Amino acid sequence: MDARALVVAVLGAAVAVPLAAGTPPARTVRLEGSANRPTALTVAGGTAVWGVTTRDGSVELRMLGPNGIRRLYGAKLPPAPPDEPSSFFRTKVVQEMVSLSSSANRVAFIRRASLLKIPRCGDATPPCLAPVQTEPLFAQVVVGTAEGRFRVVAAGDRRRQARCTALPTAVAVSGGNIVYSAEPASAPACPRLDGNVTRIMKVSVAGRRSAEVVAQLREARVSHVAYAGRFVAWSESREGRCPCAWVVRRDLATRRQVRLPQGNGVGAVALDRDGGFVFVGDVQRALGTLECRRAELAYVPVGGRRPRFLGRPAYALGGFARSRVVYVGGNADDCTGSNPTLLLQGVRGKARTLGPGAQVLAVAYDGKTLATATADGLDTVLRVEPLP
Repeated sequence: MDARALVVAVLGAAVAVPLAAGTPPARTVRLEGSANRPTALTVAGGTAVWGVTTRDGSVELRMLGPNGIRRLYGAKLPPAPPDEPSSFFRTKVVQEMVSLSSSANRVAFIRRASLLKIPRCGDATPPCLAPVQTEPLFAQVVVGTAEGRFRVVAAGDRRRQARCTALPTAVAVSGGNIVYSAEPASAPACPRLDGNVTRIMKVSVAGRRSAEVVAQLREARVSHVAYAGRFVAWSESREGRCPCAWVVRRDLATRRQVRLPQGNGVGAVALDRDGGFVFVGDVQRALGTLECRRAELAYVPVGGRRPRFLGRPAYALGGFARSRVVYVGGNADDCTGSNPTLLLQGVRGKARTLGPGAQVLAVAYDGKTLATATADGLDTVLRVEPLP
């Protein structure tokens, strides 16, 4: 359906907040009910774009436009395969929109569907304790704009292909290109990644489509990818002796890369166009007499090979641009990271508090605009504001 012709009802009244002369106003909108709560959030073209899963299981991509909320994309819940009468399970399909990314004029995301296998004995009296099993069905990389149709540019589908087919897991967009990771499906027929390869692909989505392999990673899982300018970064993990997690930055022009071990785990990663990057990594801190291991935000400059941790527990990374990063962080001197706060920090400067972070569900920042989704009971308050 043509997104230009589809305008959905505003889920809450937009409120303009006056700022300094010449600065665009901040906008706040209330999204009513848990069915309208964003599952992913990004900033595209100076406004918020987010994904939701509706009550009937459909996924939608929505945008806060000048006249309210528009639906840019929608996909109905695929049907579940018929249950075998003698089967121990009954089946149900669920889907979600994950790994949402954007540039100034493009949006990319992954639509992922899974099969839930629910033990029938759970409905008995007394119920059994058999667990619900989850199997991936398919995943699609979908790309589009606020003015045009969306299209699938890559996919993996266990319903039509081999049971060990590779499924897209994370995506990032920059200009007219995207990068995405695809790894073998986790399923009973593919119990391990041993001998299988996770690939990171670059695809041109402007004009004639072309694809190239950026990296091939054996026995690895990729949780996040980032893409800016001529640089790609990702976080990867492997089972076995630690260090079992790494963060990697690769220069697509020279093929040179920096690969940093991160002990027990690495989280989100974000790139600036000059090649500097930040990531959420594992670090050990001495806080008085206490030895504390926690997740912190780290910065690696262009040409650098060692991370510099910024000194605060990190919960969520919102974005990194113009050498500034937005994230939700805790108290620097607290191992548990109490009092979560939304912060703006230069990589070589002090952190500036933007607001409380305890109820922040999602945050996105593109260097000029900040979007936050904050819980308010069952509702969500979505705010978009310039961040000079």
